[in-house]
Amino acid sequence: MTKNKNKLMVILLAAFVAGLSFTNCDDNMPQYDNVSVENITLDEDLKKGVSIEIGDSLVIANKLTVFPENATNKMQTFSSSNEDVAVVDGRGKINTNSVGTTVITVTVDGKTDEFTLTVRERDIIEITEIEIIDPDVSINAGSTLDLKELIIIYPAEASINDLEYSSDQESVVEVNQNGIIRGIAGGTAKITVTFKHDSSVSGEFNVRVFEDYSREGWTLAASQNPLFVEGNSNKLEHALDGDPATWFALVKPGKSHAGISIPTAANGGFVYFIVDMKEERDVNYFRIRHRAGTDTLLRYRIIEEVSGSNDGVNFTTIATDVAIPNWDVAATVETPNLIIPASKYRYLKFYCQKQECFATDRGSVQLAEVYIGK
Repeated sequence: MTKNKNKLMVILLAAFVAGLSFTNCDDNMPQYDNVSVENITLDEDLKKGVSIEIGDSLVIANKLTVFPENATNKMQTFSSSNEDVAVVDGRGKINTNSVGTTVITVTVDGKTDEFTLTVRERDIIEITEIEIIDPDVSINAGSTLDLKELIIIYPAEASINDLEYSSDQESVVEVNQNGIIRGIAGGTAKITVTFKHDSSVSGEFNVRVFEDYSREGWTLAASQNPLFVEGNSNKLEHALDGDPATWFALVKPGKSHAGISIPTAANGGFVYFIVDMKEERDVNYFRIRHRAGTDTLLRYRIIEEVSGSNDGVNFTTIATDVAIPNWDVAATVETPNLIIPASKYRYLKFYCQKQECFATDRGSVQLAEVYIGK
């Protein structure tokens, strides 16, 4: 019995000491009081009211004094009384929407202060001169072009957004008020650019729109028949199929490739291909898409002669030595529109014989697509 009493006393003593230890720990822990915000005051440059131009923004975060300085919760929230005029995001950035006034309120721990924001029309700097860098512009039907990249305004601090644009042939070229033109159909149009506050300050663009003909139903003939075989790729129809991954190729004069040998130019060797458009068409350009890849040595450098015919037998020369620009730049996969004198034919023949037409290090000359239009 005595042993049990002694054990009980030991247990009670241990519990008492532990309780003292926990009490002492609580006494030593730092105490934190919640210090409430009593008031906030916005900076004077806000309190007196702010006026900004439409389209501008303003950051108001931390532009205030919180009392007392040791307040616990200093998180700021923001609101606008008229969000049609301006809105404030969670970081205190004001973005303007329209001209007008709104009250901006800042809240910290339930205390608020506010100021009036006025959004005004943008201050106008008069444009005194519009310089057109290149007045003659060409685009394809369906393509777009930003005219602002071809305009310089004076003085430089004026805004290019104060220009207005109009087209005299909207069925050919459309233009929006951001200066973006879009080709609608083949033809020409004049785009007039004016300072919106003074129409006497103006400039003009002459825009030509090129329109590729649909190639549906067109066929191709060539100087070599049959073509050399290389997998399933070299076919006449590939030049008109709209698939840049397929291609059409001819063995060059003085070369042998895949069982086909062509005499040298001096011995009468040549290559040509003829596009049958199935009806007479007005034509003033063509365009070539090179075979995909970076091997520029397979490309045409020059089309020696472009000729036209309405019977497929008797051809009349339209243009000679039509150069292919940037043929040696691997990244240039497609030529620009290559301008030729206006003509009207059913058949167009593309003929090459002289060495300057080709790269000389490969046995064949190749292309992926040929386009024709006006």
